[in-house]
Amino acid sequence: KFDNFTVPPTLTQEYDIASKVLAILCRCFKRVLVMGGNHDYRLQRYMKGNLNVSWIYQNLCRANNFEYTPCNRIEVGDDLIICHPAGSFSRVRAKVPANISLKYGKSVMSGHTHHGGIVVSDNKQFWASEPGAMLDSSKLEYYHRYLNNSPDFINGFAVVLPDKNGKPKPLTFIEGITDWDSWLS
Repeated sequence: KFDNFTVPPTLTQEYDIASKVLAILCRCFKRVLVMGGNHDYRLQRYMKGNLNVSWIYQNLCRANNFEYTPCNRIEVGDDLIICHPAGSFSRVRAKVPANISLKYGKSVMSGHTHHGGIVVSDNKQFWASEPGAMLDSSKLEYYHRYLNNSPDFINGFAVVLPDKNGKPKPLTFIEGITDWDSWLS
């Protein structure tokens, strides 16, 4: 029994919250690019194709610096892939992006697992990151319903910034590791 779970928000409430979050991000960054993922497409399947994910995002945020792409990867220059890989999963933190980095010969930041982690690829030429998620996993019924051996979700996010040579590098903020006092003071 899951007494700690609250009533899920309505679609209207979720839309309103997402719109507010995107507005904040658009005020903070020069460019905000959102890519589709499994949760977006799950909603589209649930609506039996009567709701298009691209339409949702076009109406969710109308800022000039906001863009949505249905692609599951974005290439940043010649050095970085930011992706939400379909059908790729590992119980080992950052293993999926590490494998993708070796396959494509680039550093990789990957969403999907919510595990959180950053590693150097096996060939030591690339970094690979799973920034985690921004959620309260105690309220996710599907996460607690079945006993499993998956790593716990970790709250986190990342920002990609250029290093002194102009190559993209991750600035990853992960729950339990990030010293927020030093960043917020």
